[in-house]
Amino acid sequence: MSLKTDNLQFLDIRSYLAPNYSYDAFIKAYKYKLEKGFPPYDWFDSYDKLNYTVWSAHKHFYNKLKDKNIGGKESNICVDPWQNSNMKTY
Repeated sequence: MSLKTDNLQFLDIRSYLAPNYSYDAFIKAYKYKLEKGFPPYDWFDSYDKLNYTVWSAHKHFYNKLKDKNIGGKESNICVDPWQNSNMKTY
C-alpha cells in the first residue's frame, strides 16, 4: 500500500514485513521510538515547503478540523527529531 504523487511516495512499511512479523518487533529491532507524529497538516499546502530549512512555528500546527493546536508535549515530540537528527529540510 502506498500514497503516490508525481513527486512523492509514502510507503506502508507493514506491506514489506515478513509474514507474521509484527510492526512492533520491527521497530524494537532497529531501536526506534514508536511515537505518533503531529504533522502541520493545514500549514503543509505546497511541496515547496519540503525544502524549508527552519522548523515551523508552533502556530503552524493549528488544526482547523479539531479547532485546536498541539500542546507542549506534542510540540517537543516534533522538535526533538529535527534537532537531534540534524535535519536540514522537511
